[in-house]
Amino acid sequence: MRAERIESNDLLAMDLSALLMDHPLYGFPELHVEDIASICRADLIRLVAAGAHCFAVRDGGGAVQGVACIFSMEWDTQHFSMPMYRVQIVTDRDISSSAVAAMLRAILEASCLRCGGHVSAEVNVDNYTVLNVLLEAGFEILDFRRTYVTNRMRADVDFVRMRSRVRPYQVSDYEAVMSIVRNTDFPSRFGRDSALDQGLVKTMYTSWFDGLLSGTGKTSSVMVYERAGEIIACGGIGEKDFSYAGVARKMRTNSLYTSKKGAVGAYAPVLYQLIIEALQTHDMVETTASLNNRTVCRIIEGFRSYKSASSSCSLRLLVR
Repeated sequence: MRAERIESNDLLAMDLSALLMDHPLYGFPELHVEDIASICRADLIRLVAAGAHCFAVRDGGGAVQGVACIFSMEWDTQHFSMPMYRVQIVTDRDISSSAVAAMLRAILEASCLRCGGHVSAEVNVDNYTVLNVLLEAGFEILDFRRTYVTNRMRADVDFVRMRSRVRPYQVSDYEAVMSIVRNTDFPSRFGRDSALDQGLVKTMYTSWFDGLLSGTGKTSSVMVYERAGEIIACGGIGEKDFSYAGVARKMRTNSLYTSKKGAVGAYAPVLYQLIIEALQTHDMVETTASLNNRTVCRIIEGFRSYKSASSSCSLRLLVR
């Protein structure tokens, strides 16, 4: 099986409709298959334009069965002081292991990975062919995650207690919130990655939260939770505007939550308030949580307006 290098012009003419069932946005309300194809194509074109190596495989009739690319993550590389790369693979459900292996081999060889490099990937758990090929190539599993999405929220909120303690973040709250953030451990694939400096992982989340706070009212929404006049929890959520792909939809996404010890019961009202306010300005709200974070998953599912859109596996390869 031979993988062919593809450029931006090739992607413009390529039919990607058969490759979307395992796309992270597949099944999202407000996004039709045509929208997801446009977003997938625009994302790949942007990556290629930025220097990503992209390869595809075709079946005997010439139809595209899969596309794979690898790109360098500049911010991550600088922050962790090591070469950080990301692999993205989209395939149809009938692709063979040899075809996926051919694409993976092609992108890894083309990228000339530096020794000590770190390669991450996110794969739909239903795509066993891709998962197994990555595992055989030396990738290791670091996390299983579930993505929930909604475009509406129930009006009866009796099951969400303590909503009165939630209010919008104000600039004067900054130090109180960041003090909590600096003392919070965020469970994720980064915390399970022995190749990463855990001190730098912590500062990464600090930077992420700082960005949410600074973007309040523009690209993000942030809520704080008070008890006896003291801020004991805070949650923020960013956005994704798909207009770059010609799709007139906006989604709230990339949320982060922090709390003091003893802030039991704060997560549900904070998340609920973020959701109902987000749906006034955005078409959808997406929340992704590690499957081992059972409390968070249980709260999200308890809203009963969220749809479990997909589950994914986070992997990484260390270049030796």
